[in-house]
Amino acid sequence: MQIDNGLTAASYQEATSCRYTARWYAQVVTYGSESWTLTMEEERTLAVFERKILQKIYGPVKENELWRIRRNDELQVIIKGENIVRFIKCQRIQWLGHIERMQDTAIPKKKMHGKLYATRRRGRPKMRWLDDVSTDLRNLGINE
Repeated sequence: MQIDNGLTAASYQEATSCRYTARWYAQVVTYGSESWTLTMEEERTLAVFERKILQKIYGPVKENELWRIRRNDELQVIIKGENIVRFIKCQRIQWLGHIERMQDTAIPKKKMHGKLYATRRRGRPKMRWLDDVSTDLRNLGINE
């Protein structure tokens, strides 16, 4: 069966199922990610995981009668620059906007803007969620 633009039904179904599958795995992996703080090592680990999943989803490529796995640059073209770390950062910014629109008596807003008056532990301070989101906004060129 032929669909307009010269696509066959089988190739159209394959293309749409791959796009759906790719979105589906990101949704599952990043459940609750709006509350995560990510270090550079965790971002790298997520990127590696995503490339492995995409290689499985989109499969190998036949080149000169030999099969090979897809390279990272080929995967970037397929996903059009959208990656899992960028998705997580967008989710965090959306959650920040949601919290800011809440009433002042809402518990998440109280927790975000509240101050803890106690002595801190020795060593490097743990990364705070609000600091992480502020860095994301600064990198995007958005004023806080």
